[in-house]
Amino acid sequence: MVSTKLYFRTTCVHIFFSLITAGLATSIVQNPSGGRISYQAWTTTQFLTFVGWGSFAISGVEVFLFLSGIWHYFIYQDNVKYYFIAHVVYMWTFNIFWLAAAASLANSIPGNCRSMSDCSRTKSLSALTWVTLVFFAAASCMLGYQWIFGAKLQIRPNGPTLPTTNPSTNSTGTGYRPPPTAQANLSRKPTLPKANAAANGSAKGVPSSHGATHFSPSVMTGTTAASSAAPSITPSASSLIERLCIQCNKSESAEDSCFCGSECVLAAREGAPKIVPLPPAHYMFRRIQDRFSSQWLHPTSKPILQYIYMIVSTEDSDRMYRAYRSGVEAVGNFVEQGLKEGNEQYRWHGAPRECKVGDPGNKTLCDSTSCPLCCIIKKSYDVDKFGPRWGRFGKGIYTSDTSSKSNDYAKNLKESEWSALLLNNVIVGRAFSTKTNKDTLLQPPPNCDSVLGVPGEDLNYDETVVYRNDAIRPAFLVVYLSPVVPVESS
Repeated sequence: MVSTKLYFRTTCVHIFFSLITAGLATSIVQNPSGGRISYQAWTTTQFLTFVGWGSFAISGVEVFLFLSGIWHYFIYQDNVKYYFIAHVVYMWTFNIFWLAAAASLANSIPGNCRSMSDCSRTKSLSALTWVTLVFFAAASCMLGYQWIFGAKLQIRPNGPTLPTTNPSTNSTGTGYRPPPTAQANLSRKPTLPKANAAANGSAKGVPSSHGATHFSPSVMTGTTAASSAAPSITPSASSLIERLCIQCNKSESAEDSCFCGSECVLAAREGAPKIVPLPPAHYMFRRIQDRFSSQWLHPTSKPILQYIYMIVSTEDSDRMYRAYRSGVEAVGNFVEQGLKEGNEQYRWHGAPRECKVGDPGNKTLCDSTSCPLCCIIKKSYDVDKFGPRWGRFGKGIYTSDTSSKSNDYAKNLKESEWSALLLNNVIVGRAFSTKTNKDTLLQPPPNCDSVLGVPGEDLNYDETVVYRNDAIRPAFLVVYLSPVVPVESS
């Protein structure tokens, strides 16, 4: 794919030459040195003033808005496709203008320069026009290449993301490979429970594993054995307008990251823990939205993510998580198997919200010690605050690959039309897969790092459970309009 930096630099060069060309053309029009100039040269020079100043103004404003960050206030997820199309139309329309002006001006210059006034300035103007055309056309070709090979499929606001198949791992090529029995069970469509069981994810009379209150990590969680690892959010999002680092707004962010490098990560930590809005045009916004939508399996209306916030943790919190991940990797060697370090995967978690953090215009974490959501964002999860009732897989921190299941536990303790959900980094490591409840567990079985609840017998939807605080960290807060639960007809 085309480098964002290369496109940006090429655009800046053509803006510079557009300014010089427009200035020279304006000078010739306003201060002619004589009357011996052909009608064709005169009209072409006047046309070049329009083309030059138009290119300088439009492209200059775009670059200014992009660098200043104002861009993200009016380029939203639902209209980014139409902006991209409009930008392509503008670029290629002005390419035609530049080409026509360059050819016409070159044709109007006579072989004998003495027969024409302003001959030297007109020749300079012709040369500048061709140079500007070259850089303008180069930027347009980059944009066209991006449209044909990348953005044409990825710029759609709600386009689904198809997982890649990798026989060496699992059906989605994204993570832990379950035993044959679990694979067979995963191939079946889960049977939805009736009545209220469909709303809370519990089945067969077993209490929900996410019914704990207070700062409880028991909120919805889980993962099918073939569910997506952290790299599963990996459709190649290469649009030129969606890869800027959210901290500096200048350099291209790294893959599976919102930052371009360590310097911006350190700068973003100022004031942490905190949440930072993710621009709707950013490629990670689209990836998370696709993941949320594709993993909504409940019969409620499927909401669309409206806001996504990146959770910026303190260095101390991240250091403990990285240390645990390295330890799990040293035992399991997951990177050699094509997985992420420590078999790190993304999982959803729903927690009660006492405040309105995440609602439009509200990104301030509350100070209440009884607001589970803000406590998790600020201090991560604490298995000791699980609550008096353990879940179906014992005393652990529960997550899920099914966004709609986690939504059942994202309760608003204050009235709000919005719901908030956490997307977490989870060290799955060596997972123990089971279809039956094991509610006495205090830790995973021997030689395992986590428990995978597979749908089929005691579960309707997947669960992933870890038993150490350092095995999980909240990564993103997603906000959407609360879905409507369908009412069964009598």
